[in-house]
This record gives sequence, structure tokens and C-alpha cells, in this order.
Amino acid sequence: ISYLKDQLPAKTAKAVVIGTGIIGNSVVEKLAPLVEKISWFYHRNRPTVSDKLKRKVKLFNLNQLKDQLFSADLLITAASAEAPLIHRGHAPFFDQTREITAVDLGIPRNIDPEVAKVMPNLKVVDLDDLKHWHRRELVDMAHLFELSNKIVKNHQEMYEKILFNFQGGNQRQ
Repeated sequence: ISYLKDQLPAKTAKAVVIGTGIIGNSVVEKLAPLVEKISWFYHRNRPTVSDKLKRKVKLFNLNQLKDQLFSADLLITAASAEAPLIHRGHAPFFDQTREITAVDLGIPRNIDPEVAKVMPNLKVVDLDDLKHWHRRELVDMAHLFELSNKIVKNHQEMYEKILFNFQGGNQRQ
């Protein structure tokens, strides 16, 4: 969700979420404040929508997916599937005139990377992309240097003793 807050324009109109497990449920709950509407798709296990989310979240069976893709600004997949749920065959069902972000949280992938080749307006982000984004977000080099200098300063005497011992000297008291 932090990625979405950072990368998406304010108040994305409509999100499509596929998956009703722990991750899918969590995504819907945390995504609701960021979007106007969520179309939540399930396969066999129809989820329960909390009272606080009923105005924003509408449930659909996976068989109805193609009918909801056109208005999606954001697609998040978090389903257990042996093959990609979104593939080249879904391209005609998306709006080809605006940017769409698709976040694939599935293992194995829920979105076939080939779909992005036929849809230049579709940005597909998978778990590896999220991992690299997260690492870049966490690294504040100034803070890192400050912290490392502090650690070295606090333990300098111990480092000097160790270094002296490695160089064959006697340990200083």
C-alpha cells in the first residue's frame, strides 16, 4: 500500500482486486481509503465485506472480470492460481487510452508479463519490483553514515584492541 500511496495519483477512481485470501482481504481494507470504488473478485470463496466498506466495495465472481476491467485505474492480484489470471486475451477489455497500474502479488505470477507488451499504457509491478522500490525507499544515506559513525565511535576502543591482536601485539589493558 505504501507503494500505491507513493506512485498513484490522488484518489484513483476505481480499483480491481483479485484474491480473497489473507493478502486480498488486507489489500481491500487498506486500499479503500485511497480509491473511490473497489471491484473485488473471488473464485470459490466469496468474502464478507465489512459494514464500513460496503459503500466502496462490490463483490464479483471471477467470471465477471472482463466486464469490470475497462473502468479500472488500478489492478491488484493476490490470488492462488497455477497460471496467470490476466493475460494477453484480457487486453481488449482494458481502457487503452489511459495509464493503468497493475500490481501482481501472486506467487506464481497472476499477471502474464506479455500483457504489458501489447498494452503500452499498462504498468505491471511484481513482487521483485516492489522489493527493489522498498529498498530504495528505506535507504537514507545521510542517516546511514551518521549511524555507522556513531557505532564506530562507541566501539572504537574494542576495534583497536581486536586490530592490535590480529597484528600480533599483546592486548592492551
